[in-house]
Amino acid sequence: MPTIDESRPAEISWQSEASAATATATKTSAGTAKLSAVTGDIPRSVQITGPKNLTDLGKGQYGKWVGCSYSIQWGDGSGSPAGPIGASCAQGLSHTYKSAGTYQIVAKTFHPMPNDRLVYDWIGEVLFVVK
Repeated sequence: MPTIDESRPAEISWQSEASAATATATKTSAGTAKLSAVTGDIPRSVQITGPKNLTDLGKGQYGKWVGCSYSIQWGDGSGSPAGPIGASCAQGLSHTYKSAGTYQIVAKTFHPMPNDRLVYDWIGEVLFVVK
């Protein structure tokens, strides 16, 4: 079972508004690194824009053992990133919703232990309202 580093306090402080959607952070671990999301270029789409430790992982390629070292649950039953091996991890930082609504996005970064267990380094949540 994965472990979570909860040694740093959760924060509730990020808020943004866009013409087609709004996002409000609800919980963040690991200091001041906050999950941030903005409306994408196409209707009902969202793009993760921060924190830097998460977006930097999007610059890599999907690996055999740990994928992209991050995971995102979009709040509509889907998650990312997904392979195949060698695919760009950047594709996992955006999503398009099928319908308007309020979605709880949960993002995590992690690394493997020598015994193949995952340790979550950071967890962030944001409510995203799609109009």
